[in-house]
Amino acid sequence: MGVEILFFGQLTEKVGCNHFVMENPGNISLLKTQLFEKFPALEKAKFTIAINNKLALEDSIIHEGDKIALMPPFSGG
Repeated sequence: MGVEILFFGQLTEKVGCNHFVMENPGNISLLKTQLFEKFPALEKAKFTIAINNKLALEDSIIHEGDKIALMPPFSGG
């Protein structure tokens, strides 16, 4: 089953897609390590991570079937 990774805004340009599915890495820290290996351009990018529409921390646990969103900083006016 795995987890679905969703990219938004300028991050889609950096990775060349808006989503993909990968094996569950277990937590956000491990997810970032794997994403940086697959998409080196992400390493210098600023973004927030959410799991199932809730903001995630480095040690947040990822479960099978979760949807993980990577969102660039956004500004309002």
